[in-house]
Amino acid sequence: MALPILTVNDIAEDGISLACELGADELALGPDDARLPGQVSLSVELVKVESSVYVTGQLCGVLVEECVRCLREFEEVIRLPFSVEYRESESLSRQPAKHSTRERRGALAGESAVGEEDVYPLSGSRVELGEMLREQILLARAVHPVCREDCQGLCPVCGQDLNERRCGCAERGRETPFAVLQKRRDGPHGKI
Repeated sequence: MALPILTVNDIAEDGISLACELGADELALGPDDARLPGQVSLSVELVKVESSVYVTGQLCGVLVEECVRCLREFEEVIRLPFSVEYRESESLSRQPAKHSTRERRGALAGESAVGEEDVYPLSGSRVELGEMLREQILLARAVHPVCREDCQGLCPVCGQDLNERRCGCAERGRETPFAVLQKRRDGPHGKI
């Protein structure tokens, strides 16, 4: 099912709930963003409070990552809860909307308060979820994904995957950019 595009008028007084399955195209994920082996599940609730729309939900699925140590691909299960606010574009440049604690608590169904960084513009009167969901996935990805905590990585000499077997290469320290200076200092004429 494609990601629905809702208008503010589509949201009933007591809110609206949606659930659907989404693929990489609906989330506008590029090849460098994140890889999905299948679809992800989205469950979301939208509540209208004055001129704002509060959106809470969860995105669940599987991402394909590449381990930074051994370069193998692995699948990582994701469960991304989110809580954001959509406002009219003009009100984004002004102060944050002031809502009573009761209204905000009711809108967010007990979730923590929405921060200023979690505010998205309404596109006319449309609540477009695609870019926000894409951003949630990108922000949740690990900076240095590792297939498992005890991953040994690759041998820096021969490239053997050390998780499979030891290669027998001599363990040597890495040369630093200052190694040339060290050799010159310790050269044939003795120490400088």
